[in-house]
Amino acid sequence: MKILSFLLFVCALHISAKSLSQTVTIHTTDKDITAILLLVKNQTGYNFLYNNKLLEELSPVTISVHNMPLPDFLNLLLADKNLTYTLSGKNILISQVQT
Repeated sequence: MKILSFLLFVCALHISAKSLSQTVTIHTTDKDITAILLLVKNQTGYNFLYNNKLLEELSPVTISVHNMPLPDFLNLLLADKNLTYTLSGKNILISQVQT
C-alpha cells in the first residue's frame, strides 16, 4: 500500500512539472502583440488577461523563437515595453510595471 501511494505521488509530481514546462515556437514579423498572445494561447492553453488600451499603443513585434520556455518567451516579448506578467493557474495577467 505504501509503495502504491508513493508511485501515485511520483506520477502526480511528474504531470505537474510537465504542465509548467510549456514551450513556445513562434516565427512572426510585424504582428500586434495581441495576435502573438493568441498564438501563445493556442500553443499552450494559457489564457491572457490584459487592458486592450495598454497593448494597442505598442508597435508591431517581430519575434522568432523555437521551443522556448513560456516564462523566457514572455520576458523576451515584454522586454523594453514597461510591461510585466503574473501567472496564476492557467491565466497570465499582463500589466504595466509599477514604479
